[in-house]
Amino acid sequence: LIDLQIHALDILTNLIPILPRHIKDIGGHKVLTIFLQTFPDKPRRKAALLAILSASTYNCFKEEFQQSTIIQSLLEIISNSKEQATLYIRELCFNILGNMTDDCRSNQK
Repeated sequence: LIDLQIHALDILTNLIPILPRHIKDIGGHKVLTIFLQTFPDKPRRKAALLAILSASTYNCFKEEFQQSTIIQSLLEIISNSKEQATLYIRELCFNILGNMTDDCRSNQK
């Protein structure tokens, strides 16, 4: 089941740049937020973060992400991950936060 979920997240990561409006319309970004908050294991968290990173560059997702609790979740991941193996996950979180705040004043607060 875990491998299937990771594969689905990888597909979504590749679909977001092609169909960002459709992904937003069906609530894919909300599912990614819930997925990130539900599964703390590294492989699924990494796959979810890569999909969120792909979405975080689009303005249509930035406001929606701000309204969800994803920013707080990303900050918690950064502050609670102290192991060497989680360095890449923390870097993904920082990149997502950077993308979300770029040209989006409400996310900069």
